[in-house]
Amino acid sequence: MATRTDIPLDKVMDLLLDAVCIVDAKGHYLYVNSAFERIFGYAPEEVIGRQMLHLVHPDDRARTVRAVAEIMSGQDKTRLENRYIRKDGEIVHIMWSARWSPEHQARIAVARDISAQRRAEATQAAVYEISEAAQEADSLGAVYRTIHKVLGGLLPARNCAISLYDEAGGTLTFPYFVDERGPPPAARLVDDSALSGEVVRSGRSLLLGPARLQGELAGDEEVRGARYWLGVPLKGRAGSIGALAVKSYTEETRYNARDVLLLHYVATQVSNAIERRHAIR
Repeated sequence: MATRTDIPLDKVMDLLLDAVCIVDAKGHYLYVNSAFERIFGYAPEEVIGRQMLHLVHPDDRARTVRAVAEIMSGQDKTRLENRYIRKDGEIVHIMWSARWSPEHQARIAVARDISAQRRAEATQAAVYEISEAAQEADSLGAVYRTIHKVLGGLLPARNCAISLYDEAGGTLTFPYFVDERGPPPAARLVDDSALSGEVVRSGRSLLLGPARLQGELAGDEEVRGARYWLGVPLKGRAGSIGALAVKSYTEETRYNARDVLLLHYVATQVSNAIERRHAIR
């Protein structure tokens, strides 16, 4: 026997956990359901009329364009994966199913957030790769380079620094420091470092934004005008042995509480690698 429902179609769409999107032939949003805001951070009224490609991670735009061309030629996609940048700057991994409707001249797609799964997979692979590097690399420098490469697969880490603390001299050195705006700082007293030094002294993570970094610290060699800075302690058997830090010069790349936990996890592997290398000298 046929049944009917009195729930309007738009209300049904808003009950779905996945995001439903409709875009026109040129890629402008025509419709998104309410789940879009939970996944991407934008309310429906903020994206209607916008070009969808502008939200795609820059590194994934070229292959997204190719996939869109295939969809519009009549190929249905059921496992198209790419990354988007949320309104808050966080990167999300999305699995799409999509098809083109010639009749309506529109592309209909359903998006599922698979970020948690991808983070778990990447973290597990990172631990293995860092452990392998600690055992097989010829030098700590090689270990640091591997750590930076691995870290870049987990969170935005174009600018990355590892500082080490010499307790006897009370100094902080920067054996690994990759910064798009300049060379590493000279060795300094740990008490003279407002960022890595504070992390070492307190033994706690430090997450800073423009309010502090764009003020009195803007000219410091560890900052150089960065907008976001995140540092976590490297802890050995006897206490803090240094700090692991990343920073961003753009408003689009920010760090959050999840990144703090992730960097702490990586820092544990880094600390183990450093102590292991020192132990076999």
